[in-house]
Amino acid sequence: MDDAQLVQEAQQGQVSAYEELVRRWAARLLAYLRSIVRDADVAEDLAQDCLLRAYKQLASLQDAEKFGSWLR
Repeated sequence: MDDAQLVQEAQQGQVSAYEELVRRWAARLLAYLRSIVRDADVAEDLAQDCLLRAYKQLASLQDAEKFGSWLR
């Protein structure tokens, strides 16, 4: 299943679909944030905050194909 399908399922309330998106994207998001803030602990906190906010705001994502760029 690709990211777009997972996003659509998550938008319909399937928590397991969002959990899979987190598994796919958490490491990339963390690496991206580490490159910006240069502090592993701060990057971890930011990544968790981003993933939680993304879950809460997922309904606002109009193009499910762009989940990764939207997340960053």
